[in-house]
Amino acid sequence: SIDQDRERYALPCTPSYAHGILVCPTQLGVIVGVDETTGTLLWVYYYGDPVPVKQFGRMRFRRHRSHGYAGYPDLPLIAAGKVVTLPRQSDYVHCVELAGGAPQWRVPRDDSEYVATIAQGTVLVVGRHKCRGLELATGDVLWETRTGMCSGRGVQVGDEYLLPLASGSVVNLNIATGQKMGLSTIRADRVIGNLSVHDDMVYSLAHDRL
Repeated sequence: SIDQDRERYALPCTPSYAHGILVCPTQLGVIVGVDETTGTLLWVYYYGDPVPVKQFGRMRFRRHRSHGYAGYPDLPLIAAGKVVTLPRQSDYVHCVELAGGAPQWRVPRDDSEYVATIAQGTVLVVGRHKCRGLELATGDVLWETRTGMCSGRGVQVGDEYLLPLASGSVVNLNIATGQKMGLSTIRADRVIGNLSVHDDMVYSLAHDRL
């Protein structure tokens, strides 16, 4: 079944949408922009890193190396006419123009697992043990904060980002500065999963529980 297929589990292709354009990951080394109305292919951006040719008998092939944890699929984020993406097949965080797919900047992946949110011109990137704030316009590193190992995707609440940690805590990060604004310890017998917010409640969602 699909829920037990390890190969398909690591290959989601979730599109993002803004201003009439669907931005679609492919897991094949490219990301594409598609017109929402006509289905016309607007642009293609190749993000794959150079891959050496390998030989197996008479066969020659290339195999992309995957980065990061498979449980954090690449979800392209769109803001201010730009698309920020962190594909598992690349060792870089990429930023391209939404309208035409023109490359804007790329920065080394480091230990990054996923692009969390974009707010106030800052791209928040979550890593295994630290978070970084990148300037949306240039990709320059604005701040870097050690948080401990993350345990899921967090959620933005106002100017802050709530990040679940493997230690059983949730840290509040100011998105613009990276300053830790608070730390909450959750009394639970299991690791906290992905977070979601509704009204005044914060929910933790894992593969087998809410």
